Amino acid sequence: MDDIVSPLDDYQVESILAADIGSCWTRVALLDRVDGQYCFVARSELPTSSEPPVANASMAVRLALQQIGASTGRVFLDANNALITPERADGSGVDLFVVTCSAARPLDVVIAGLAEQMSVASARLAAQATYSRIVDAFALDSTGGPWGSPYGAVGVIKRLYASRPQAILMAGGTDGGAVESLIDLAEALG
Repeated sequence: MDDIVSPLDDYQVESILAADIGSCWTRVALLDRVDGQYCFVARSELPTSSEPPVANASMAVRLALQQIGASTGRVFLDANNALITPERADGSGVDLFVVTCSAARPLDVVIAGLAEQMSVASARLAAQATYSRIVDAFALDSTGGPWGSPYGAVGVIKRLYASRPQAILMAGGTDGGAVESLIDLAEALG
């Protein structure tokens, strides 16, 4: 790997713009090289603009660049609203622009567990710690019958069809306990 030559090997990155486009907030930060080390210069944070009516995630990035430009006196966008790169001798633009994006819609999840108060509750906590939306939950011990339906696994399949989840989180069988019902449900969904 030492013999691979990159066109960037002799290029000195003096300025970096980093943007994170999240589902709620867009954050942009400017870093500059000072005495051989990168230093934080400025940042901006705005609501993400990826949803209607704007529906353009780059809008919040451009507004953040304008805010950073106003506080630093630097220009990042040209007359056509395009990012200036590499950085020019007058200090306008940047050498490197990196973007991360997590502005996708959350994953639709259905939870199936053996016991409403134990496994479903634990699975609900686990799902809520991720970027997901719980669209339905049911348990073997539900008051409406097994799996929350008087029709058992068939009722579950109907509920799943109606809620159209992207993932099913199954929980239960604490410490290797009774998992047969979950296996039966998984096979029915199979």
